[in-house]
Amino acid sequence: MVDPELISYIRSAMSEGQAKEKILADLESHGWAKEEIAEAYTRIENPLALEVPERVPHFRKDRPFLWLKVLIPFLILLALIFLAVQYYFEDVMVFLGISPEALGEIIDENLQMLKNSI
Repeated sequence: MVDPELISYIRSAMSEGQAKEKILADLESHGWAKEEIAEAYTRIENPLALEVPERVPHFRKDRPFLWLKVLIPFLILLALIFLAVQYYFEDVMVFLGISPEALGEIIDENLQMLKNSI
């Protein structure tokens, strides 16, 4: 990132009418690196230029088991939903007075009727 003081100095020197070479020589004599000065000039000439951040790897090595931290709560939630649905339908069967054995017999009878009708 460009030092704001450097940009400010270059802008003020340019507004005073100093030549680019003189500004460059003055800054180098005060210890500024050529790369920093060039970057400041680029920023002044093209203020909309964005600095491209360093690319972050998609897989972070400091979190190798992050997927497990997501998968385990998802599986727990899925199991709870399954148990809630099972509990709900068991209560409906008890309310209707149908035992699991009777439900199995009803299904078997219906399957037998379907086979006979074919």
